[in-house]
Amino acid sequence: MNGCLVKLETSILEIHRLSHHQNQLLILAVNNFVNPDVRDQVFQDSEISSDFESLLLQSRAALDRLTNFITRRYGKGSHTDRFSKLRNSVQNSKRDDKTDPILNILDNARWFEGRLIEDTLQVNLRTFVAHKQSISEKLETYYQMHRLSEDKVLLYDMISKGFPFFKTAYEMGENLSYVILNMLALFTTGQTFDPASYSPNWKNRSVVLSDFQDISSDRLTIPVIKLTFRFSIYRYGSKEIVKNAISFTTTLLKQVKDFRESGWTEIGKLSNGRILMVS
Repeated sequence: MNGCLVKLETSILEIHRLSHHQNQLLILAVNNFVNPDVRDQVFQDSEISSDFESLLLQSRAALDRLTNFITRRYGKGSHTDRFSKLRNSVQNSKRDDKTDPILNILDNARWFEGRLIEDTLQVNLRTFVAHKQSISEKLETYYQMHRLSEDKVLLYDMISKGFPFFKTAYEMGENLSYVILNMLALFTTGQTFDPASYSPNWKNRSVVLSDFQDISSDRLTIPVIKLTFRFSIYRYGSKEIVKNAISFTTTLLKQVKDFRESGWTEIGKLSNGRILMVS
């Protein structure tokens, strides 16, 4: 049980690092807005890719350690340390008072399919990273910022093989905690919680462009920079994406408290010494 919790802790650390990367890149981008002609920026940060890979590997390891712990109770013939086999192992073993609760939790754990275990299309991002290529070799969208107005920006999530980094990290924190902590609770306190109870305490401010595709005439033209081919392209998107824009302002340190009380969030210090606040 302890090994499983250690791996969960490591995964949460990687999620924290990714949330920190998002804030640091936001600071870097706003620093560059001293030039009024700068409206679009792109960042190729290898450290983000490395931390995302580590998150995938550590999270799968946490689930495998959980599987090892659970299936040992069913005897040698049912023992496995592969999370993808946990459901079958539990279903095919002698039923006890933990069987139905375990299966109920797994029913709510489909999110891992395609990410940490194979889905029906045999997609498994974790296996790709572990055995084939690095995540950075398949980058489709870099971390980008588009300035909508003087005080509003859009952040584009980094995407590799169809999976957005920051959105996946946010959802990983929720789903991984839900499965592991609830499973272990079945063998300790007996008190479990629904997935919403495990929502991360940070906000993912990036948008996934493919979530806002639009072919209607009333659509927004969104600039996207493709570093691989060294040119900008334009993608048509729904105007709904603007609702995800980040409002930002800068303030002196002594005024931060007042902004917080008004609903603003402190991101960090800019190169001019002022504090970046967003809402």
